[in-house]
Amino acid sequence: EGARIAAEKVRVAIATSPWTQLTPGHLVTASLGLAEWRVGETAMELVKRADEALYAAKHGGRNRVRAS
Repeated sequence: EGARIAAEKVRVAIATSPWTQLTPGHLVTASLGLAEWRVGETAMELVKRADEALYAAKHGGRNRVRAS
């Protein structure tokens, strides 16, 4: 839960920063995927679930946090 809250704060900070000086006419947003390590899970399995959560965030409309 703590990681989700921190990721949401990062997402909001990026979305509300004054990027117009760097990217006139464009919005900057972030999609983040989170996964919590499960007992017995390999590093590759953990990364795969986090990656799946990231793509779920992107496909869900971008600029959001998803946890696996």
